[in-house]
Amino acid sequence: MLKSGDYAIINNFEYEIYDNGDDTFNLVTNDPESIKEGFSKDNFSNIFFKVINVKDLKNAFNVKTYGKYKNVEINVHKENENQFLVGTSDSSIAKTIGLDRTDKYYYEKWVPKEDVQLFEVRKPLIF
Repeated sequence: MLKSGDYAIINNFEYEIYDNGDDTFNLVTNDPESIKEGFSKDNFSNIFFKVINVKDLKNAFNVKTYGKYKNVEINVHKENENQFLVGTSDSSIAKTIGLDRTDKYYYEKWVPKEDVQLFEVRKPLIF
């Protein structure tokens, strides 16, 4: 699973978080059992959320998933059942690993999942 965005670990569980802009954040999950923990169901989707104060976010971080393809670190944007969409803005890397130009300054290509080694970069969020 590709992960990108802000997350927090609360009570040994990892939640995606969204800033409400008023010193509060929404914890987000798709686990229906979270209702027992005070989460509310979103009316328009199958997600559950809980509003918490920023002072309660002790272990918050931003995460971005990257990949290693043909011994090169590269962006990983999307996935389907069998492939990842990898890309870079570096034209020399793109030429070396055979990516197609898809924008004025960007190159990407769908590649087999087994050819990509995923890794996450996590950076602490400071409030």
